[in-house]
Amino acid sequence: MKIDILTLFPGMFDSLLGESIVKKAQERELLEINTHDFRDFANDKHNKVDDYPYGGGAGMLLQVGPIDRTLKSIGGAPHVVLLDPTGRKFDQKVAEELAEEKELVLICGHYEGYDERIRELVDEEVSIGDFVLTGGELGAAVMIDAVSRLIPGVLGNEDSAVTDSHSSGLLEHPQYTRPEDYDGKLVPEVLLSGNHAKIKEWQTKESLRKTLERRPELLENYKFNTLEEKLYNELLAELPKPEKEREFDSPAIREFWAEHSPEPDADYIAEPFGATGLWQIVLEGKKTATSSLEILYKYDEVPEPYVGSYYVTLDDELNPVAITQTTEVRKYKFKDATPEIGLLEGEGDLTLSYWRRAHKNIFRKWLKEDYDYKFHDDLVVVTEIFKVVYAIPNVQK
Repeated sequence: MKIDILTLFPGMFDSLLGESIVKKAQERELLEINTHDFRDFANDKHNKVDDYPYGGGAGMLLQVGPIDRTLKSIGGAPHVVLLDPTGRKFDQKVAEELAEEKELVLICGHYEGYDERIRELVDEEVSIGDFVLTGGELGAAVMIDAVSRLIPGVLGNEDSAVTDSHSSGLLEHPQYTRPEDYDGKLVPEVLLSGNHAKIKEWQTKESLRKTLERRPELLENYKFNTLEEKLYNELLAELPKPEKEREFDSPAIREFWAEHSPEPDADYIAEPFGATGLWQIVLEGKKTATSSLEILYKYDEVPEPYVGSYYVTLDDELNPVAITQTTEVRKYKFKDATPEIGLLEGEGDLTLSYWRRAHKNIFRKWLKEDYDYKFHDDLVVVTEIFKVVYAIPNVQK
């Protein structure tokens, strides 16, 4: 494979791509990497490659001319990739696709952005993640490292690339080497048994376990083979079941619903809020949302909330004080929560940071106590936004 990098800082790649696997791949002529300083293709005496945006705006934009002339100097018919935060997310699947190319060009941006016409020169745009870097050089190095591992002959063991985390769609199983016993921490007995079928089954099950615990979203569209499906079902059966929650029902609740509900024949759920006194800010109109985790609905085998569902709000003594109706349901990763969520939840100082701290603590507690499951920021949050359709008058607020 031949990879050409367009950059203003070619020296950054000397160490990044001059060591380890990538270096050996180049020495064995399995990989050719060239850097091109597109400042050399500027057409003025100052070698200028950027300018102010038409219409105004902050920062400087890379000009299309130097990039176009650099691409023409490379020639051939390479697959051209623009590193840009608006591009598709780089992952193992993208790495595998790029590894099929014979010639690849990576354009590293800098400054505020690109002249839009540069995008017309490329085959696709790729981002390595939702964060800001000074330029595209580090992203290009990451992509080259991931892609080069997939080139036949680059790795000493061809199975290594196949069994790496994410290559199979699952996280890699735990691995051990000598000593067999380190301060009482033992290598699992099955790995010492010599029974290859049992070892393979253990590795598969532990790979599934790690994925379920740390990246459950990877399993949503995963295509299980027969063994994997069997072991995954075993894992789900092994999950500790929480004690059945108390069902909040009483003649007083049923009577309250029948008398005050806008739809007496509709289904409803009666429940208190998770913390003391939250019912009060519901009645005051300060709290108009509540959140849980998608995975908790799955583990508890209860349906997720939907627009139009009704709830009877209970006070701290489990007396009915209000009826609410869900008006909107939002789903997002915990790390992607917005400041609006803090305002809608109405708790503490109403900030997103408060919401994150409070909900991370309660989610960790629920997951650990009920399922021995580790919280992480990629878990999907389900937020219900609701309105009060009836509140009992003269309630102490």
